[in-house]
Amino acid sequence: MAGVALGAGSIGAWAVAVWAAFQLHAWPASKLGFFRDRMVVVQGRHEMRALWDLMESVTLSDPDSWPKVRVTDRLTIRIRNEPAFGLKPAHFGLEPAACRDLILRLRDDAGLRARLPEFDSARDLAIAPIVSGELIKPGL
Repeated sequence: MAGVALGAGSIGAWAVAVWAAFQLHAWPASKLGFFRDRMVVVQGRHEMRALWDLMESVTLSDPDSWPKVRVTDRLTIRIRNEPAFGLKPAHFGLEPAACRDLILRLRDDAGLRARLPEFDSARDLAIAPIVSGELIKPGL
């Protein structure tokens, strides 16, 4: 009787492990962050930043398709005095049109951006580490 219960528990544990592996595989590999002054896109080890004030256009059309405009699932962000960069919102678990609309709304509405957190990267923290509390034993 104990063997049957142990076997059923083992089968259940394997089923949960397989389900968790599939869920982890479906997790977006890229990160997208919205801050008060900028938008940050991290794809693998590549980090791209776009300041809201310098964004000229955010479009789903293929950049080289003028005059026959082709709508794609790739979002292209043009920044003043910098090269444009693109991203696929599906990699972040977002719909392309909804992501474009959100970015345009954040770019144009400073009041809405004021509700976002301030930008603070890991590099900023590495330069100025957080210090809290006091030393228990003073180092002499």
